[in-house]
Amino acid sequence: FNKSDRIGLAISGGKDSVCTAHLLNDLKISFLMVHVNFNLRGKESNSDQTFVEHLSKELSYCKGIKILSAKTKKYATINKLSIQEAARQIRYTYIEELKELGCFDKLITAHHQNDLVETFFINLKRKSGINGLKSIPVKRDYIVRPLLAFSSEEIDAYIHKNAIEYREDSSNENLKYLRNNIRKNVIPTLIESFPDFIKNTSESISMLKAENDTFNYLLEQEFSKITSSDSEILFLPKKRLLNYPHPSVVLYRILYKYGFNFSQCQQISVG
Repeated sequence: FNKSDRIGLAISGGKDSVCTAHLLNDLKISFLMVHVNFNLRGKESNSDQTFVEHLSKELSYCKGIKILSAKTKKYATINKLSIQEAARQIRYTYIEELKELGCFDKLITAHHQNDLVETFFINLKRKSGINGLKSIPVKRDYIVRPLLAFSSEEIDAYIHKNAIEYREDSSNENLKYLRNNIRKNVIPTLIESFPDFIKNTSESISMLKAENDTFNYLLEQEFSKITSSDSEILFLPKKRLLNYPHPSVVLYRILYKYGFNFSQCQQISVG
């Protein structure tokens, strides 16, 4: 961060985001809390909101809190989305609105190393390429994730050492959600056999990120050689595309930003 940055913190009331709030306060960094009440867990959701409201007044470097009370189930039904996707859209739309209003310049989310590894496995299950396997970025536009440098165990240690109170989200125990299943069953089994699994996998993900950045840089130079545009039309001669060892990979890297998936690019390449 720059000293002039206005910092926002996305806070749920859970262990990770509450830990981040205390870290910012201990570092004497002024910040604004941002909380979304998704109204999915009845009294528990309202208690989370009350908890973060009180916390915002207890931490001297917290300069206030912005709260959205959302009708998540209704939003999901109207837009034909899963509850998780609806919540994600509501959260990021609200964050974007606050950013445009000038409430903050940078927004912190409390993702950590374990989240990084869990997302890697989720994307692996979805048959992602390197672009998905690089998992969660440290920085995306104005959103930053400084806790990606730390494991869940390190956050636990800080919480216990400083006797910090936080809220438990009961939905985190529901194994119908893929992330919870990976967190509760898959990763603990791997750690039992490979104690350094989280650390080593995080380092592997960092390597994937570096390789992906390099790959993108080189591909951008190639794109200018094989593509041209006229108004809103992109021209890509198939004959040139077929000169590459894996044409579908190159085509996907050009077209994914327009909503094409890898399977469609494979069909186009061989069709």
